[in-house]
Amino acid sequence: MLCPKCEDVMSTHERSGVHIEICARCKGIFLDRGELERLVVAERHHYASAPPEPQPVDPGDPRIGDHPPRSGRGRPHFLEGVFGVFD
Repeated sequence: MLCPKCEDVMSTHERSGVHIEICARCKGIFLDRGELERLVVAERHHYASAPPEPQPVDPGDPRIGDHPPRSGRGRPHFLEGVFGVFD
């Protein structure tokens, strides 16, 4: 399949039961009809499971400043798991 933006060849990856096409050149991500809805359902299921245990925060850590980092919640965001493979 060719990328509709730059016309380079795209590769298909399967994540959470959804086939995602990505272009290696322009990094475009393309979904077929109905795949966005399936991602929404998978995301709801992901967040419906029990929350992880809170991670301890060291107030002396210079990376924290006045607020703890967002990634310190212990569980990655759903879309990081879906689209993280393309980094």
